[in-house]
Amino acid sequence: MRHVFVLAELASFARSAAVLHLSQSALSRSIQVVEQQVGAALFLRTAAGVVPTDIGRVLAQRARDIVQMAEDVEQGRQSSASWKAPMPARSSRFPAWPRNCTTSVRR
Repeated sequence: MRHVFVLAELASFARSAAVLHLSQSALSRSIQVVEQQVGAALFLRTAAGVVPTDIGRVLAQRARDIVQMAEDVEQGRQSSASWKAPMPARSSRFPAWPRNCTTSVRR
């Protein structure tokens, strides 16, 4: 997904590949796989660069939103990983049994 929105924003396989730390051919293959999955061309390849099709623009916007949400979740997970909730105090040294377990033991 990230490949789609970066290519849509930069309109160049060369610049997009550099930003994504990929070769141009790897990026091209990645985009072709997505186009096959969608069943439509996402970009028009011209001598001047790359132009997203209508469906390419829609997919690029949604991809950008999905990647941003995933990054937000990851940041939240990382910031909460260092914080540990206190354990509740117990009144006895044995864990509490669920009610349905104790009734079957007593019989």
